[in-house]
Amino acid sequence: MKTKYMLISCTILLTSMMMAYDVYDTFGIGVNTPVTLQSATFYKNKIYYGADFLRMSMNVTAEVETDYEAGSGYNDVTDTADGKISINMLMPRLGYRKPYKKMGSIQTYNQIEGYIIIPMLKSSGDFKLEGDAHEEITDALSLMGFKASHSVEYNFTEQLSLVADVGLNWIFWDFSTDNQYEGYNYTEKTQTELNIHLGMTYSKLSLHFKF
Repeated sequence: MKTKYMLISCTILLTSMMMAYDVYDTFGIGVNTPVTLQSATFYKNKIYYGADFLRMSMNVTAEVETDYEAGSGYNDVTDTADGKISINMLMPRLGYRKPYKKMGSIQTYNQIEGYIIIPMLKSSGDFKLEGDAHEEITDALSLMGFKASHSVEYNFTEQLSLVADVGLNWIFWDFSTDNQYEGYNYTEKTQTELNIHLGMTYSKLSLHFKF
């Protein structure tokens, strides 16, 4: 599953990088969506693409105090742990839109879009994650999606327009673990696989600047 994600990620990312060298003719920015999603989109003819970025960082400090009763023979103990965890998420997107109808200043489109979230996890200090734990959390944060929508564009001028999208968003999330435990006279292997498909409607408003 990890290999599948890596191949899809590289394909979308390389395609976006190649298209970035060409001159885009329209730039779109979302005006009613969270800042972490669908922030900017570049259009060239019928193809559009974007690569959004999200960063989350957390500093963790934990303190454990152990108070022993008088006469126990033990001294009170205080243990502290410090660490940092940061998650960078890159979301490359690639889509295709086809003109549908045009009437006066209104142009409509039918469009499809694929995207994937590529997480990059870093940890340090007493909470540093390595090996299987690091891979399992990274895989748990990886997902891919597909959108199909209808888009209505109202052109104020030749350079500026307001676009409304409404459609369906399908999210696909796969997670698997493979653990092995060596006992005194036996070996126990555990394999777990979880597949989640989530579908929802969505809407989006954006401003388009044409060059």
